[in-house]
Amino acid sequence: MAKAKQKIILLDLRPLQTAYKNRGIGRFTREVVKRLIAHPYEYRSLIFKTLPNPIPSLEPLIQAPLWTRPWIWDQFILPVLLWKNKITLFQNFVALGPLHEISCPIFFPFRTIAVIYDLHMFHEPTSPINRFYRKTMRIKIQKWRISKIRHCLVISQTTANDVCKQLDYPPKNITEVPLGCEHMDSFATQLPSGDSLTECLKTPSQTSYILTIGDTDNKNGHFSFQIIKHLKQQLPELNWIICGKKARIMSQLNLEENECPWITFVEDITDKTIAALYTHAELLLFPSLEEGFGLPVIEAMRMKCPVITGNNEPMKTSLGFDTGLNPFDKSIESLQAWSDACYKMIMDKEYRKQQIIHGRHRSDYFSWKRTTETFSDLYKKLET
Repeated sequence: MAKAKQKIILLDLRPLQTAYKNRGIGRFTREVVKRLIAHPYEYRSLIFKTLPNPIPSLEPLIQAPLWTRPWIWDQFILPVLLWKNKITLFQNFVALGPLHEISCPIFFPFRTIAVIYDLHMFHEPTSPINRFYRKTMRIKIQKWRISKIRHCLVISQTTANDVCKQLDYPPKNITEVPLGCEHMDSFATQLPSGDSLTECLKTPSQTSYILTIGDTDNKNGHFSFQIIKHLKQQLPELNWIICGKKARIMSQLNLEENECPWITFVEDITDKTIAALYTHAELLLFPSLEEGFGLPVIEAMRMKCPVITGNNEPMKTSLGFDTGLNPFDKSIESLQAWSDACYKMIMDKEYRKQQIIHGRHRSDYFSWKRTTETFSDLYKKLET
C-alpha cells in the first residue's frame, strides 16, 4: 500500500519581527503557533515549516530561508517558491493589516489561509492613517483578490460581517477564531523594580487609578479624558494611567506638558507591567468605538480587573452582557452615565466583587487552546 503523501503547511511568523510583536497581532501569532507545534502527534500527516522563525525554542523546526521582503516580493516571488517547495497550505497571520512588511500572497489563493483582524481602514468616517493605508497598492491588490483565497479566519463575528460586506467573501469559507487570555496567568502581579511607575504607585495619593489602553483614534481617548475629569469631581484623588504614546495622546487631548499631573503615560510596556496595572487598577475604562476583538477586555477580566466598556460589538460579546453605555454618544447625559458606572464600580464593593467574579468566569471561555484547536480542525478539514 502506497504511503500517504504528507501535507506541508507553511506558517508565516513575520508578525513576530515587527513593531506589533508584543501587541494583538504578535500575541495571536505567538500563542497559536507555539501550541500548534507543541503536539506534533496530532498532525501525523502534516509537516509544519516557518517563514521565518524567531522563537528560540522552535529553532530546530526552521526549514525555510529568512523570507522578509517588500509586498511586491510577497505577491510575485513568494507564490513561485511556495509552488516549488510543494507547500500544501500557506498560513498568513495578518492580511489587509497595517504591517507594510507583510502581505497575503493573493496570487497563490487556492492554498492560502488568511487571518483578518479588522477592516477599519475601509470604514467611514475613518482616520487619516487608515485612508492612507487603503490607498496603497499593497492593500488595493489584496482587497481586489482576497475573495479568491481558500479560507479566511477572523477574530470576531464583527470582522466576519465586515469581510463578507467589504470583500464580497463567501460566508461558508469564514471561520471565527476568538482570542485567548490565559497568557496573563504566568505574569507576576508586582511592578518590576526600576519601572517608571513604581514611584508613582508607592505614593498613597497615586494608588487609586483608572486604566485605559491604546493611543489610536478608535480608542476614544478624549471621551475617556472627559469621563475621568467628570469623575474626579466626586473622587479628587483618582488618577489616570494610559498605556500608549505620550506625544500622540497629548495631541489628541490638546494638553500641555504637566497640565494634568494626575495623568501618567506608560510607553513600551512589558507583559509583567500590564499584568500589574490590571491587578492594581480600580477598573479598565474601554469606550472604544471599534475593535477587531478588544483583547484588553478579556485580559483585564482574567486579572480580576473590572471593566467598563460600551454596548457596541465586539466588546459586548467579550464582556458577556450589555452595559447600556454608548461610546458614540458624547452628550452630557451619556457622560454622566459613564461616570456613574465608574463611580459605582469603585465605591460599591459588593457590586465590584460580583463583576470581578463574572469577569473571571467569562475569561475562561476565551482560551488559546480553543483557538488553536480551531486551526487544527480547519487544517484537517482542508487536508481532505
